[in-house]
Amino acid sequence: DKPGERDIFIPSWANAGAMSNDRVLVRVENWQKREGRIIRILHRVHQRIAGKFITSKTGFFVKPKDRSINFDLIIPPKDRAGARNGDTVIAEIVSHPENRKPASGKIVKILSKPEDPLSEIEAIIEEFNLPSRFPPAVKEEAKFLYQKIPDNLPQQLRRKDLSGLNTITIDGERAKDFDDAVSIKLSPNGYTLFVHIADVGYFIKENSSLDLEARRRGTSVYFPDRVIPMLPKELSEDLCSLKPDVERFSFTVEMDFERNGNLISSRFYPSLIKSNERMTYTSVRKILVDNDSTERKKYDYLLQDIELMSELCGLLRNKRLNRGSLDFDLPEPEIVLDVTGRPETILTAERNLAHMLIEEFMISANEAVASYLEKLGIPSLYR
Repeated sequence: DKPGERDIFIPSWANAGAMSNDRVLVRVENWQKREGRIIRILHRVHQRIAGKFITSKTGFFVKPKDRSINFDLIIPPKDRAGARNGDTVIAEIVSHPENRKPASGKIVKILSKPEDPLSEIEAIIEEFNLPSRFPPAVKEEAKFLYQKIPDNLPQQLRRKDLSGLNTITIDGERAKDFDDAVSIKLSPNGYTLFVHIADVGYFIKENSSLDLEARRRGTSVYFPDRVIPMLPKELSEDLCSLKPDVERFSFTVEMDFERNGNLISSRFYPSLIKSNERMTYTSVRKILVDNDSTERKKYDYLLQDIELMSELCGLLRNKRLNRGSLDFDLPEPEIVLDVTGRPETILTAERNLAHMLIEEFMISANEAVASYLEKLGIPSLYR
């Protein structure tokens, strides 16, 4: 468990019935080969498994779908819950394998064969035991978040009021939550770029019900027709979504660049912003690349800002590539669904100048934050 220490190989006969991601205590039996034996399981991760129900001459068992689980689950006849040979099921582990004693469990759900895309998604949610609902304590906590917003916003919260600054979000057509926004203006030395990130930390306090549930989920899970969010909709779709024409709390990285793209200085502070437009990559491409007159007229009051962003993006990108940075400009598949939700075709998703613009600005913000933390001597993880 020490950082940087080499892995220890555990033969299958010496795993004591441990499953992938379990926390275990290991005794090293051969230091030269880095080979060991699990002598105690400290914490088990898996409580349920998905698999195929099998009937045999010797009894009933479930063969796990997850190949990292190297044992079958014995099912007593009274706990088969009507499952038949070949059914896909969810089984709850009653006892884990121990001292050559096989694992046993009970069937808690029989997954019917998906007849349409909707039931297929439901089956995946069941199979991976994804949390479709928030616990009552989390929902209750989320309801009171609106009361955390005082009337006299910037002054009371010591936030910099940037609500008068031209600000836009740029996302895909189907995006529903907007967690970053950008602004730019000319400065005496060159450009001043503002990258605003939704200030989730203002609403979620450490070790609160919201925080613990978000940590448990780890991430939002996206499906073609829905999202299972990490945070309740009060946050993910409203208070922490930088929607246009509403004041929102954010954390801003303000960066000054010279005309040649060199970073001069950077500042970090909590802010109050008001996005002017929810723009899409397609729309920005039409303005900058296609010179589309309809689109340019629609956003005429933002044209100077968008063109300045394009100018700075080009400078930053060239400097980054000259430094030896890798650019994985790989084709990304986009699956087009028909009206019934079935895959119709697979296209190559376009990655245009608008995508690069947001990428460059986010990289610059991350680098500024990383440099600041490094100067303070704060140990950090870099990705």
